[in-house]
Amino acid sequence: MLGVILEKIVLVASRAVKPKDTHYYPEKNPDVRKKPEKFRGRHFINAETCIGCYACERACPIGAIIMVPTGLKRPRAMPVVNLGRCCYCGLCEDSCPTKEKSIYLTEDYDIVVEEVELTPLLDELWAKPVGDITKNPLVVKDLQKQKQQKEGK
Repeated sequence: MLGVILEKIVLVASRAVKPKDTHYYPEKNPDVRKKPEKFRGRHFINAETCIGCYACERACPIGAIIMVPTGLKRPRAMPVVNLGRCCYCGLCEDSCPTKEKSIYLTEDYDIVVEEVELTPLLDELWAKPVGDITKNPLVVKDLQKQKQQKEGK
């Protein structure tokens, strides 16, 4: 019985002098911010270059990407990514046919949700298109056509 108690005292004492396993967040330990070479983080969706081709949605193996209608002729829809469901495989980025990828994974791993209740409707859990869709070449072209048609009438 005394041997068991002594074992536990030695275990507690050894843990007390052992270095901590926890690393502090980047404010106190900047080395934590170093990422592996092929790290994939939060998605970036560029509304100005997306053509709404649905390639990223079709490429997603787990259905984390949905296409949201824009109400325009082209692009008809823009991708929105459920970050809680995404497995960060990068297939959406690989399937994007635009010269400058319209959807790609950044090095940003700070996906912090401050709400207590986690619901699929929280904005922080969705990667949404960024940029001005009216600067998208497809939209500009369609607007020019509409203007020409109005002038021709």
